[in-house]
Parts: sequence; C-alpha cells; structure tokens
Amino acid sequence: MKLFQTVLLLSFLFQINPVFAQTFERFDMPVMVDGTELKNPWAGGLNAPQFSDGDFNNDGLLDLFVFDRVGNVPMVFLNEGVAGEVSYRFAPEYLEGLPKLDSWALLRDFNKDGIMDIFCYPVLSAASGIEVHKGYYKDDKLQFEQIKFPDFSLDIIPFTTRSGQILNLAVTRIDIPAIDDMDGDGDLDILTFNLNGGKVEYYKNTSIEKGFGSDSLIFDLEEDCWGGIYESGDQPALDLSPVGGDCAGRLAGVVEPRHTGSTLLTFDIDNDCDKELLLGDLSFDHMVLAINGGDCEKAWVNKQDTFFPSDNVPIGIPSFPAAFHLDVNNDGKRDLVAAKNVNNGGEDIRTSWLYLNVGTEEFPEFSIQQTDFLSNQMLDFGSGSNPAFVDYNSDGLIDLVVGSEGEFDRLEGANSTSKLVLFENVGTITNPIFELKDDNWLDLERFSKSGGGNDFGFSPSFGDLNNDGFDDLLVGSLDGGFYYFENKGISTTMDFNPPFIKFQNMDVGRFSSIEIRDMDADGLKDLIIGEQNAGLNFYKNIGTADSPAFEPDEDIAPNSSFFGKIDLRENGFQTGFGTPVFVTSGNNEFLVTGNEYGSIRSYGLDDDFSEAWPLQDGNIGKTVNGLRTVPDFADVDGDGFFEMVVGNYRGGLTFYKTDFVNNTVGTDDITNDSKILIIPNPANEAFQIQSKLKGVWKLFDINGKILNSGNHNGFSTKISTSEFAEGIYIINIVSEEGNSFSEKVLIQH
Repeated sequence: MKLFQTVLLLSFLFQINPVFAQTFERFDMPVMVDGTELKNPWAGGLNAPQFSDGDFNNDGLLDLFVFDRVGNVPMVFLNEGVAGEVSYRFAPEYLEGLPKLDSWALLRDFNKDGIMDIFCYPVLSAASGIEVHKGYYKDDKLQFEQIKFPDFSLDIIPFTTRSGQILNLAVTRIDIPAIDDMDGDGDLDILTFNLNGGKVEYYKNTSIEKGFGSDSLIFDLEEDCWGGIYESGDQPALDLSPVGGDCAGRLAGVVEPRHTGSTLLTFDIDNDCDKELLLGDLSFDHMVLAINGGDCEKAWVNKQDTFFPSDNVPIGIPSFPAAFHLDVNNDGKRDLVAAKNVNNGGEDIRTSWLYLNVGTEEFPEFSIQQTDFLSNQMLDFGSGSNPAFVDYNSDGLIDLVVGSEGEFDRLEGANSTSKLVLFENVGTITNPIFELKDDNWLDLERFSKSGGGNDFGFSPSFGDLNNDGFDDLLVGSLDGGFYYFENKGISTTMDFNPPFIKFQNMDVGRFSSIEIRDMDADGLKDLIIGEQNAGLNFYKNIGTADSPAFEPDEDIAPNSSFFGKIDLRENGFQTGFGTPVFVTSGNNEFLVTGNEYGSIRSYGLDDDFSEAWPLQDGNIGKTVNGLRTVPDFADVDGDGFFEMVVGNYRGGLTFYKTDFVNNTVGTDDITNDSKILIIPNPANEAFQIQSKLKGVWKLFDINGKILNSGNHNGFSTKISTSEFAEGIYIINIVSEEGNSFSEKVLIQH
C-alpha cells in the first residue's frame, strides 16, 4: 500500500512540475457568433482541405476525414447520422491511429473488407509515389498499418513497365491522383499525370487477373495517354483526340514538357459503365469534366465541360481546385466537394465548395449549397491567426483577441483584409463562453489593403509597458515594427489612445510578434520580439518606468538580435516565425514559442541573454496544429491550471487543457466539478481547502507519509504550512460516501 501511495504521489509531482512529457487534451469551449453556437469552433481552420469518407468509430456511419495540405494536418469529423442533413462533430480523439501524412491523402477500401485504407504521398521515401496503410479496428477506433512491398526496394506502390522493369508508380506531392475501379473488375486502379504533365497515365491493377483477389496491389502501365486527352496548361480546354485509340498530344506533333500540377477525380456521370474524369489544374480556378465516350475497357474522351458544372454555378476557386466525391448528407447519393489545392496564396475563406447531388446516384446533378463547407462552423480568420488572452473589460473573465494575417480578395489578392477580432467571455469563471463582440476591434483594418493601407499579419500582445497599472496593447505585423495602443485607464473596459504607428522606429524585419517583460529586474519593461527570421530579438528599455524608450537597432548592445541563441528553424524551414510568451507555473518559469514548422517549443531561462537558453521540449503537449504556431496561455475556466490556445497558418484556432499550474488562482466558486480547491496555490504561510465534500482530509508528502489530518466540514479548512519545507504535497479527502479525491499543493516560503 505504501508503494502504491508513493507511485501515486510521484505521478502528481510530475503533473505539477512542467516536465513537458504529457499530451495536452483538447478543450471544447463554446463559441457564439451572431447568436448561434459554432459546432466545431476549435478545429483549426481550413485552407487546402482534401475530403474522404470512412467509418472511424465502427458505428456503421461514414464519417468525414479531412486532410489539409497546409501544414499536413489531419482532421476527423464524426457523422451524426441525420438523414438528409449535413451534420458532423469534430472528433480529434480519433486521430491517434493515423500515420504521419504529407501533401495528400485519400481513404479507399482496396481489399474490400469494408474498412477504409489510406493512399498517400510517401513521408520517408526519396521517390515520388504512393504509400498505402491498411485499416483495421482496435477498440472500435480505426487504426492503420503500412503495407510493405517485399519485391520492391521502396515501401511505395511499384508497377511493371511493358519491358518488365519494376519502377515506382510516380505521383508528385502537388498532384492528386484518381484511385478508382476504372474497368469494373472489382479492384482499384490509378490515374495520374505523367511527371512531365500533359498526358494521363492509366495504371491497371492486375491483382484479380493474376489470381490474387482484391487484397493485393499489383499494377501494370496499361495506357500512357488515357482517353486520348492532352492538357496543355495554357488554355482551359483539353485537347481531344478525334478518334478513339489515338492521343491528342501525339497528333499535335512533339509534345513539350509542361508544368506538373493537376488533380484528378473519376466518377460515372451517365451510368454507362465507363468513368468520366474531373480535372483541376494549377493554372486555372475552374475544373474541366472530360466526358468518356468509350467503354469500360477503353476510354475515349470525345466531349468536355470546360467550366464544370456549367448547368449550375461552375467551380471557381483561386487557385488550383481539386474535387472529392462522397455522400455528405446521408441521403445515399454521393455529392461533390471542391477545394483549393495549393499551399500558399489563393482563396482562404471560401476554400471548400459543397455541391449536393439533387439527381440520383446513377445520374447525378450537382447543385451549389455553400462555399465554406465545414469552415463556417469553425473559427477561421483566413490565412494566419494570432491569439492573445486578456480580460479586456475587467470582469474577472478571460477574453480573447485574435489578429489575422489577412483574408484573400479576388481584386486585392492575398492578405487583403487584416484586423483584430474580439471575443468576450460571457460565461462564468468555471463555465466560460466566448462570444464575438467586435470583428474589427480598434479598426486595425484601416491599416490593411482593404482599408487603404498595405500592412497585415496583426499579432496582438498585452502588458503594462508604461508602468501605470493598466495593460497596454502592442500589435506586431508584417511591417516588422509594432503599433502601440496606450491604455488610458479611465474605464474598466480597455480604452486606448490613438496608436503610435511604427513605435520608436523599431523594426525587426517582417512579421513581428511581441512579449512584454522586465528581463533584467530593473523595473523597466523590456521587449522580446519574434520575427520571420530564425531567432528572437531583445530590446532593452532605456527610458523610465512611465516613459519607455528603446534603441531601434537590435544589434546595438544591450539589444540583441539573437536572444538566448534561440534558433527556431526546423525540419528544412529556413525561417523561424517566433511567437514568444513567458509562462510561470508553480516554481518554474520558462519561455514558450511557436515556429514556422509548427512546433511549440519551451526554453529554460538564463540571466545571461547572450548564452544559449536550454531547450526543454521541442513540442510541449505533443500537439499537432499545422504551420506557424502562435500559443498563448491563461486559466480560462478557473480550475487552477492554464489552458493553451494556438493559432496557425490555416487561420483557425485549437484549444487545449494543460498541466501548468496557475499561480494566481483564487476563487471562491466551488462547483460539483471542482471537488477540491486549494487557495492560494502555491501557498506560503497557510492555505485553505475548499470543497463541498464532507469527510476526512489528509496531507501527504511526496514519499506517501501522512503529515497531518482532520475532518472537513464541506466548506473550508485552513492548514498552516509554517512547519513544512518547500515542495510538493498532496491533499486527499475521503468523503462520507467513501469516495477519494486528491489535489496538489505547492508550498513556497
């Protein structure tokens, strides 16, 4: 029993000290916009999503798998199973069984076992191609294991050339292939563009023909010019062959190599056995439907719809659209979703166009329903999101301000509308609710393209820069300096003087992100600023407490352009995009910053800024958020531990519970959910146990030794700490009903 208590208490010890080994759990806090609660606010946004269906929880319903190539972020949305309705709930708990994915990923059931498998771009292979992961269920959760190809040197799909040579079936990372049963023989074939572009290659799966059934992947190059089509990439229409069996490219003479960058989807639109091809190209915002006039055995494209669907609202997504065929509204008919397929630039709000099938499964007719499928139920600010917690109206509840890198506009281009968005916490200290209060707070939009300026990438940070007791607002941006909004302090709700633009001519380059902190304990607030380049910048306050001043050159001492020798470049990225924030948890203090790759790093502090600060964890909480992470921390729900919000390049937000102790916790709100509350925690001379439980309390040290005990009255018990050494202790209450509850307390003298 003593050993068990010691192990249990040691586990509490590791929870209160930030040893950065835990996985942070998602926090699903309600968000209200225009009087309606968003269904999936913290899913993280969409920029270049790919859509597949698969049953992730083994309940017989096809759920939605979304993979966003911007940051290589997978998402699972459980189908709520309402017939005729589009209704999905974000379910990140089903992401655990997924392999690491890169660039594109499609779910297909290649072995006909009723369980979806993954076809995807290879993560580790140096060659272009297709990696396959076989699906299976474990505890009713979809899991995957990679398929090996023992007769091939790479773990990607091989094919046999006409000369008998075995090569990798090449698909580039920017393309999306069609994976479908093209000849009706029961196994999955593959269509993809030739690596030089122009012609579509047809790889026939000969598994069944060779007697292996549908559970093998054995491919031969069947045709090098499927359907006879040639795509030039310099005009919307395809070149078509006038007769079946010929290739339009060959008829035109020598075919010049052209750019790669095409997406393919096949389906039968006229119930005649052969498959049509819906094609997207890097050069255009529309999609072309190649209509197959051949048969199941031999394709011949003799018609085309160059702006599909021309009988409805044609797809028009800047830039480079892809399409996906699946039933999203549970009516037994597959619908169409079109989405952007490029990492940078182009549409970032209306990225996923939903066309419902208003015809039949055999003869589909696609009708536009919305251009923001799924993202309309998320917090999504376009490209880039920079969150910051603050109690802007001094009501004791944590609010949220989000800066955006900017929304795409067809006239102004990328990053057109950049602004600050304010969400007010209209819940309680233990049941927070964010509600959209102002979608252009302080009118920062006037500095962006849509407001007549040329700046974007607004990144807010709050702190008392001039030492008057009121938090000011500093906003970094693309410009590399920052806007300084001084808080007048004349109201409980933040009221700012007009901003200082390019405050004191400071400029770190591009995409400044600011943290306010007295780094050298001289009573003056200094600045630590992240930027696009590799490291962080330190600016010492050389003014006075109430009149801050800074030398604008970061390379003039005591300033530093390589603060703590922190280099945020990672995994081949040549830029850092640092987003620093300091966290104090228990008796630990550390620096946390996101980076372009998407990690959230923590560093130990050192009084010498010129020395290398130690990296404590390369990705705290083991979270996956996508590119350009921007973290911030606050105890939003009053439980004594910090929550973490994370912005990302897709423009959305993710929200997590952490195990970082909030040193300033102090509330008398005890609910049924808060079994034990320790106030204050950390404790100095004494602390109070606040709990509705009635029973016996005990105080343990980390070795499991009982140091004190007594009866708890169901309200409050005060315990002196004067005789105890500094360290971690455990309070345990066994209620009158025999239930046991424990809580940590940190004693600091």
